[in-house]
Amino acid sequence: MNANYRVVWSAVRKALMVVNELSSTGHAGSVAAAASVAVMLGTAAFPAQAAVDLTEVCPDGKCVLENITENGSPSLILQGPNTPSNPSANYASIILSNSSFSNGKTGYAVQFSGSQTIAITNTKFEKNTGAIWFGGHIAKNKTDATNFAASDITLTNVDFVNNTATGSGGAVYAYGKANAHMTGGSFDGNSVTETQENGQAHGGAMVVKSGTWTFENVAFNNNVAKATGDQAIATGGAILVDITTGIQEHGSNSVGKVIFDISKDMTYSGNRVESESSNPGNTYKWYAYTSGGFLFLDRASEGTFKIAEGSTLTLGLADSTGEDDSIASALPNSNKQDPAYSTLTKTGAGTVQQNSSMDNYYGIFNQG
Repeated sequence: MNANYRVVWSAVRKALMVVNELSSTGHAGSVAAAASVAVMLGTAAFPAQAAVDLTEVCPDGKCVLENITENGSPSLILQGPNTPSNPSANYASIILSNSSFSNGKTGYAVQFSGSQTIAITNTKFEKNTGAIWFGGHIAKNKTDATNFAASDITLTNVDFVNNTATGSGGAVYAYGKANAHMTGGSFDGNSVTETQENGQAHGGAMVVKSGTWTFENVAFNNNVAKATGDQAIATGGAILVDITTGIQEHGSNSVGKVIFDISKDMTYSGNRVESESSNPGNTYKWYAYTSGGFLFLDRASEGTFKIAEGSTLTLGLADSTGEDDSIASALPNSNKQDPAYSTLTKTGAGTVQQNSSMDNYYGIFNQG
């Protein structure tokens, strides 16, 4: 099920791995399916590096990667300051432009961690087993990130097409203290699949576990979260947003937040969730139904639609049914979190035309 993650030693893989926070160390069974992307956090534990010569393109911790073409290559690993598993990591500034990453099969094609300034422009990620992992500041136990600088992430005209993953985050997984802004570009045809009997497929295009992500005129179409187990659920066909207890700031959990900043007419369509189960699944005492074809706000996470005057964002086509392109949330639980609800806000003088359902949204709604 969707939950917080931490780092444990896998005796099978002989490496540190991101796993479910309820997992134990040292046992083969401790590696949760939701973390089966096998993102390693120690330098020696990473998969083989891509063919880029980082000593050449990253002098003094400032990386400039232009016109890179990777097809079927191993992951490109770029660790920055405040990476808990690698105190000497120093890739603090990364510029990636005019590049393409396709058919990567060894984990997320590009993997970041720590406090970094990241700018990605005019780049395409296609048919990878995960496109980008923003690892942030996760460690073996809870990380106090109060004094860590937030990563500053910008993506401009970046396209994520037909990327896939097992369990969560088909294209992007964001887990760290970050302020991120994506302008233009698209998430199209990305997917996650969960086959465990009681599992959860979530975030067909993206999972936001912490940090604030703004999507300015970004297209989301045809993204899917699919669960095949008899009691498995699927949430967030395009995006799932959540909180994490693994990264603390001023003693509080980190809260994932997304903002859809729209200044032109746009339609999000074809985003969906698929599951045979009609029962709620347990997201660690925050229960959820298969729902949120477009957006799922888990636990006390937050989402905002900021629509400029004269602009319309249309969610779903006129003949949308069920959970296609819908907005949904976990069921509230006052025993687990204060506030006990997710929060959805609409601001701006523009219009959200919703052809899709909100029947499974149980959180707070604010009209700005």
